[in-house]
This record gives sequence, structure tokens and C-alpha cells, in this order.
Amino acid sequence: MKYCKRCGTQLDDDELFCTACGTKYEENETVPIKNEPDENKSKKTSKSKKPIILIAIAVCLIALGSIGYFVIYPQVTQYIQEQENQEKADRVINQINSVTSGEITLDSEKDLDSAKTEYNSLNDDQKALVDNYGKLEEAYTTLDGLKVEQENQEKAQSVIDAIEAVDSESLTDSDTSIQDIRDQYDSLTEDQKKLVTNADKLAEYEGIVQEKKEEKAEEEAQDQAESSSREEINDMFVNLVEYEGVWGDFGSHVDKYQGMVESVIKSHISLSDYFGGDVNEVYMYLYRQGPSTYFIRFEGPSPSGAGQFRTYDCTVLPNDSGTELQFFEGGYY
Repeated sequence: MKYCKRCGTQLDDDELFCTACGTKYEENETVPIKNEPDENKSKKTSKSKKPIILIAIAVCLIALGSIGYFVIYPQVTQYIQEQENQEKADRVINQINSVTSGEITLDSEKDLDSAKTEYNSLNDDQKALVDNYGKLEEAYTTLDGLKVEQENQEKAQSVIDAIEAVDSESLTDSDTSIQDIRDQYDSLTEDQKKLVTNADKLAEYEGIVQEKKEEKAEEEAQDQAESSSREEINDMFVNLVEYEGVWGDFGSHVDKYQGMVESVIKSHISLSDYFGGDVNEVYMYLYRQGPSTYFIRFEGPSPSGAGQFRTYDCTVLPNDSGTELQFFEGGYY
């Protein structure tokens, strides 16, 4: 067995240098362990304690790392996140204050939408930090009211313009534009109707059109009556050719054509003014003179009762339009 003369480390027989201190081994040199100097013993003890110290340091470092990772790091991360959240929230708060500080008009919508977009891009934690979002909601409420007012005014103005464009002088019974305007007006809400400042003109124009319709209806009714009368008179001249007999046997009780002649005679004269006694006994002659004229003669006693015989002549013919019968006196003698 051999030992290093410097540090006393035991060496194998084939080793030429000390594995501990590197000193070259010389033959015939032996150093018993019990005679090792104190310095070598101290170095050997120091060497044996070195791994324990390293392990202790490593454990401490691991403990510190764990404390940093599990305690300090989360707190730092949370702080950084809170700062970021506040910065983003502050940016939206400032934007809301900016767009709501002045008067809200219809032109404000773009700025309000921009602020709302920014707000919607925040996460829930960041939104919770925006303490003036109510201002943005109030601004949108105001904007919605302005939009309603604008819509009301536009719809009302459309009716106002339509009414003003009417030419009352050209209105006819067949006009439909006034009804179209009325339908447009009736489709408005009550608030919109209050904005139509010339609604009274619409009622006036409706009155004109209604009056035109009534006039047209009267004209059509008159035309129909005249047409019917004309046709009836034509039929009379076809069917009533002549008559000879007493006045009492002539008239509507016989047929409608005699009744037509009877009616026009009675509307102009009373036979009792020209003849005495029972006028129903006055003798009557009715002859056709041409295609549309009747000659009529009455003969009977004088109304004075003196026994004289009197004669009354007249004619019945249609007017120029052929719708009425006319009566003309011929003579009384």
C-alpha cells in the first residue's frame, strides 16, 4: 500500500500521480495516515463538506424560485394586468367624455359609434372600470329622439309638399290625387300629423272634388232624365196619332201618351175659363201636323151661359232638345 507524501491520499500500486493533489509519487516513499499533518486533514475535511454546502445552496435557490414563482410572480402579473386594464378603460372613459361633452346632434352618431366600438372591445374587467358608460347610453337616447323627430318632419314635409303642389283650378270629379294625399296623411302618426301645417287645404280640396262629383252626378242624372223624356216623347208621337171625343174621355186614365198631352194642357190653361157647364163634356179634336206637332181644338158652350158656342185652338210640340212638350195658344173665338 502506498500514499501521497503531500496529502496522504491512498494510491493504487500502478498510479504514479496523486489523484487528489496531483503530486508525483516517488518509490520507497510511504506516509502513514496516522502521521498526516493537520493541514492535510483540514483540506480533506473541507473537501468532504463541499457537496453538502452546494446541496444546501441549491435547496435555498429552489425555495426562493418557488416563492418567486408562486407568490411574487402572480402578484406582479396581476399588477401589470390591472394597470393595462385601467389604461384601456381610461382611454374609453376619455373618449366617452369627449363625445358627450357637447350638444348631441344627428352628426354625433359616428363619434358615438366609435366610442361604443371601443367599449365593446374591452373585456368584462375593463368594462367594469368604465364608470361613465351611462353618459354614452344617455347620448344614444338623445340621438334616437332626434332621429324620430327627423323622420316625423320628413314624412310631414312630404305631405305638405304634395298639398302645396295641388292646382285647385284644375281639380275634376275624377281626380284621384287628393285621395292619394289623404291616404298619405292618414298613414302618419298623430305627432307627424301635427306637423302638417296646411292640412286645412287638403280638406278644402276634398270639398272641391266632392262638389265636382255631385255636379257630375246631377248632370248625369239630368242627362238620363232628358234621354228618357226624349225617348218617351218620340214614342208618344209614334203611338198617339189622333183623337176625337169629349174631354172627359181623354187623358192618363186611357194611356200614358194621352196623359202626357193632358198634363201639358192643364199646366197652361183651365177649360172652365173658356167654356161653361161641365168641361168634361167639351168636345176635343187632336190631329197630327207634321212628324212632331199636335193641333188641338176644343168646342163647347160659352162660360157666360148665353147659349153661345165657343172654340179654343192650341198646339203641342216638343222643345228644341225634344225633352219637354211645349204649349202654344192658337185662338179663342
